[in-house]
Amino acid sequence: MALVYKFVDTEGEPLPEDVASFFAKGAIDDGQLNAFAKLIGKKGIEWYWIDAGDQKAGSICVIKRATKDKEATQYRMHMNKNHISAVQFATLAHELGHLFLGHLGTGRSMFRIGLP
Repeated sequence: MALVYKFVDTEGEPLPEDVASFFAKGAIDDGQLNAFAKLIGKKGIEWYWIDAGDQKAGSICVIKRATKDKEATQYRMHMNKNHISAVQFATLAHELGHLFLGHLGTGRSMFRIGLP
């Protein structure tokens, strides 16, 4: 029997960049990411941090579909809190892509979500 650990649960010398399932780098920090979380929260997208392993970056789903013409559909975005900010930002862009491309369904309310 062999023991297997997630590399985020280990200590020691830094690992090579390509050991991670998701890799991104850039000049984004936690403060900027939190600002995005507040902005999308105002647009009906709940930001929900998850404690997941390296192979799970995030997801987006419908939590309440609009039933009236003036209602907006409500969404929840799951974001892996164990990834670095650059990976989280790439995940944000990826999951918003699913939303804006209609992968969660179409509807009048979806097209009013645009970020400022």
